[in-house]
Amino acid sequence: MSSVVLDACALIAYLRDEPGGDQLEEKLTQPGERVLMHVLNLGEVYYDGLRRGDETIVDLWKDVSDLGIIVRRDVDDDFIAAAARWKARHRIAYADSFALALADKESASLVSTDHKEFDSIAAEGKVKFLWLR
Repeated sequence: MSSVVLDACALIAYLRDEPGGDQLEEKLTQPGERVLMHVLNLGEVYYDGLRRGDETIVDLWKDVSDLGIIVRRDVDDDFIAAAARWKARHRIAYADSFALALADKESASLVSTDHKEFDSIAAEGKVKFLWLR
C-alpha cells in the first residue's frame, strides 16, 4: 500500500475545484492508497476557510474522514524535532515543515500545489513530491 501526505494547498485546491483538484480526487478514490494529513496542516485549511468566510471548508473540519483522509496527530519529541529541522534548513512555513516531517516519516510523496515553498526541497530529492499543477 502506498501513501501520500497532503499539504493545505492540495486540499484547498480540491475543495475549491481549482486546477489540479481532480488529481487529488483520483488519489482519494484510488484503492490501496493511504492519504494522510497532519492535523496542523488541516488546521491551516480550516483557518483559510474562516478567513475567506467559506462555510464549506469550515464544515470540513468535522467531516474530513468522510473524504478518506487519515488525520495524523504526531507530536512526540522526535516528530517535533524533525519538523523543526525542516524549518531551520529551508525557508518554508512552519506548518509545511509538519507535512514534510510526516511525508519523510511515512516514506510518502508530499502532494502540493505550492512550488514556491517546495521546489528547492524537491530538487534535493530527500522527499518525493506529487504536484497537482
